[in-house]
Amino acid sequence: MHSIIRQSPRVSRVRAFTLIELLTVIAIIGILAAIIIPTVGRVRASARTVTCKSNLRQIAIAALMFADERGFYPPSRAVQNGGSGVAASDNNNAGSLLWPQTLRPYLGSKTQLNADKIYGTGNAVGVCPGRLYIPPVAEETNLVSYAAHPAIMVDDSKDSAGIGKKPLRQGAVPRPTQVILFADAAQQTQGGAQSNFYNVTEATSTVATDSSGATPIATSSDEPDPTSKAIFRYRHPGDTINVAFVDGHVGQFKKGEILGRNVHIGY
Repeated sequence: MHSIIRQSPRVSRVRAFTLIELLTVIAIIGILAAIIIPTVGRVRASARTVTCKSNLRQIAIAALMFADERGFYPPSRAVQNGGSGVAASDNNNAGSLLWPQTLRPYLGSKTQLNADKIYGTGNAVGVCPGRLYIPPVAEETNLVSYAAHPAIMVDDSKDSAGIGKKPLRQGAVPRPTQVILFADAAQQTQGGAQSNFYNVTEATSTVATDSSGATPIATSSDEPDPTSKAIFRYRHPGDTINVAFVDGHVGQFKKGEILGRNVHIGY
């Protein structure tokens, strides 16, 4: 009688990675990460810059639409509803209306916000995605990141003598392709910018005052600073700032490139 010999199934062995192979794979992953991560960062920064320029273009076009209808440029702050514009309290109630509120109807919103809700979430077009400081969620605000030229979009609230500035008529700005109307502005401690640039006037202040307008204007710190008011903010890659010009087109400057001719309207 023949005995049946059962052969055990052959066990296949899986070859393990050697230490050198593992180290090689890890090195390759590290190299790829070193290449990809900075690229992703640059792409994101570029996307934020594009969005910022789009915001500025929309805001500038809204201001020009206002000017087309009224014959003058919108004020950076206007007195309304019986407010005097003199008392400090008028800056925070229905007595004052800042340009983000004034331009809301031209930006696709029919809702008029109260002054204390000026930076509500519906006004995201006024927020630069590249801003350095984002307020706590508890504040429930999207603070505006841009400021307007004070000699073009004037503050028509009244001074202590009850005298306000007259709005600037449309077409009164020389070199509309060179003069800045809106730009990235320095953030204050609460995260938002002032409504206009405090250090840019018709022909005086810290900016260039020579007749050629060829002197660079002063730059500012890129950190939130309550003493900086609404100075230009170079918050984009390469120390650049996005701006919208009086004719509605947008552009970008590096530090030291903004000249007197880009801000002065007196010549």
